Amino acid sequence: MSPNNPVTDDNGVTSRDAVTATPVADKSSLVKPKSKQQQNKSAKPKIDKLFVYDASLGVGPATAIRDSFYKGAKLEPITTWSDLVTVLSRYSEIKTLVLDTHSIPGNLLIDGNSPSTDDQKNRLTATAVQVTGRIIFEGCSIMGDPATTAKLVSGITGPSASVTGYTFFSVVDSITVELIGDEDEEGIKTALEPFKQYLLPGNPSAKSLAGKSGPVDLYRRWFRRDLDETSPENETDQRAIKQRSDMTDVRVRTAEDAERVRSEYQSPVEPAYIVTIEDVQAVKAE
Repeated sequence: MSPNNPVTDDNGVTSRDAVTATPVADKSSLVKPKSKQQQNKSAKPKIDKLFVYDASLGVGPATAIRDSFYKGAKLEPITTWSDLVTVLSRYSEIKTLVLDTHSIPGNLLIDGNSPSTDDQKNRLTATAVQVTGRIIFEGCSIMGDPATTAKLVSGITGPSASVTGYTFFSVVDSITVELIGDEDEEGIKTALEPFKQYLLPGNPSAKSLAGKSGPVDLYRRWFRRDLDETSPENETDQRAIKQRSDMTDVRVRTAEDAERVRSEYQSPVEPAYIVTIEDVQAVKAE
């Protein structure tokens, strides 16, 4: 038996009015309007790499670190917590977020102000941004407490995002090279020899400086166990100073891993670690 045709079959509906007037179920309740947060997020741009730095640290050091490790990242200066929230709120997604500010174990320190971890977390979460790849803290010793650091950023990290930072203090300074225009590449290399160990790789090369005249600032960086800006050449205990390449990479995947790092950080001899949290939700403090 063929299926009924509601227009031509005798046992079907033969009235055109009956066919066209059949009420259609109201589906309006199935279409949910977007929330204001969803609308704002969909309207915001995404960015591949964003480098946010404390303006009090200077654009020169920030640019040197950016050019050394995060080429192409957009530089954004901040001076207050409100500035940080404003900058992050501009984006729906950030693949790589670099935060170069003052910090203490587990928390940021901006404009001399370090609110409670819950307060800091809430401020960041309110931006509605999601970091999909990496958050890197370029400031001092934030990974002395990985669990608290994980909590700090837990509201803005995507499910596969990692978080990286240091257990040591970070120190950046500059040296000024006075060029008169007749120096060649080898001459410049010789002049920089005493300083080259800590020069950032993003500085202009000796080759690019050859034949130029005028002052040029070059930036160098090292890490210390203590908050001390003594330059490497004046330091009597060279064991207290590390290059980035001297530090040990440590992966934190569990709360137990985080507690081990925190305990080691509090020991008499602090470890020189670059800590990467690979599972923020599993590691974060409650």
